Amino acid sequence: MTTYSKVKQTFLDLKSAKATLEQYALIAGEENARSFREIARKMEPTLQRLDRRIRSMEFEEPQYRGS
Repeated sequence: MTTYSKVKQTFLDLKSAKATLEQYALIAGEENARSFREIARKMEPTLQRLDRRIRSMEFEEPQYRGS
């Protein structure tokens, strides 16, 4: 597995985990919902950094575009 593949898979896994937390927030009681939303919100900067890194890798290595 290439570094690009690992970074991309990590991004997708974290994005999925964030979506799961957001779903839990919808069905949880108010106090727990707040916690789930806060954790999901805290994941956003990491997701943004990974997305920028993926774009950078795709720019540097054109064979990764569209993967």
